[in-house]
Amino acid sequence: MSDFTNLMDAANNGGVEAQAQLGFLFFKGSKETSQDNVQAALWFQKAAEQGHARAQFQLADMYFKALGVTKDEGKAVEWILKAAESGHAVAQSKLSVFYANGAFGLPQDKAKAEYWGNKAKFGAR
Repeated sequence: MSDFTNLMDAANNGGVEAQAQLGFLFFKGSKETSQDNVQAALWFQKAAEQGHARAQFQLADMYFKALGVTKDEGKAVEWILKAAESGHAVAQSKLSVFYANGAFGLPQDKAKAEYWGNKAKFGAR
């Protein structure tokens, strides 16, 4: 069996890392797959629902940019928050900016902006 077949089997059996890897393969395109944002979003969704921080962040970005999904800033912010809570530093930084500016339906909140900014800089200390 090929590596891609093994990856697909693992993803179909619930392997979160395999699901995220498939998401990135479809997002970027590869020798095994053509670039397909719809398939990428489906695999990112599966991994994101299992708590995979990079998949959560990527799915948020896809919702912001309408890549393979309908643009939905509310869902994008939900996934950014989940990615931030999962420890994704870039998501934490973006969330800090969103709270600082009161962007994408979030209230302007200096304390939350500072909290997420510090998490992004220093991690969970």
